[in-house]
Amino acid sequence: MREFLGSIDDSGLERVVGYTNTRGSAFQTPLWQILLHVVNHGTQFRSEAAVWLTQKGYSPGDLDFIAFLRL
Repeated sequence: MREFLGSIDDSGLERVVGYTNTRGSAFQTPLWQILLHVVNHGTQFRSEAAVWLTQKGYSPGDLDFIAFLRL
């Protein structure tokens, strides 16, 4: 991901990407919106998994990004 992101300039982020979802619907979306979706989707998944693990007695601990940076 770092290599890919490092190869993109501002105009590359505006590039429109065409794709088809699993239901066969076609979409065209700017790359920057897709990348933002990837980040948000990962955050949502981690938070949902953390809630489930905590409810089962296995809290994953602090998942805050700033806490990760301070390790």
